[in-house]
Amino acid sequence: MPILTVTLDSGENVPLKDAEWVFYAACGCPIGCMVAQTSLHAAYDEETAFWEHYNWGTRRETEKAIRDARKAGVTAELMTFKRWHEEISPKMARTYRCPHKAGGDNA
Repeated sequence: MPILTVTLDSGENVPLKDAEWVFYAACGCPIGCMVAQTSLHAAYDEETAFWEHYNWGTRRETEKAIRDARKAGVTAELMTFKRWHEEISPKMARTYRCPHKAGGDNA
């Protein structure tokens, strides 16, 4: 069976199964993440990643959630698990506080 690969923004080619999508708030802080490939989906591009991440049941609900997220400035980036673990994982902890807004919520 062929292995799906993807080229990251860094130019690095990696198997899709070894990549992670990270979703960022407009301020640049991470607000969510998901593995790029599971037995149920292969999120090989940003559009597919948004669909899978914001899939809330019905097509209408999912499309609204994606529109709302994009309007709020949410972006997504595909990266290796290694980079996610080193750079993003600590910022996803409950103890992390967003330095960009009052109250410091990271969600």
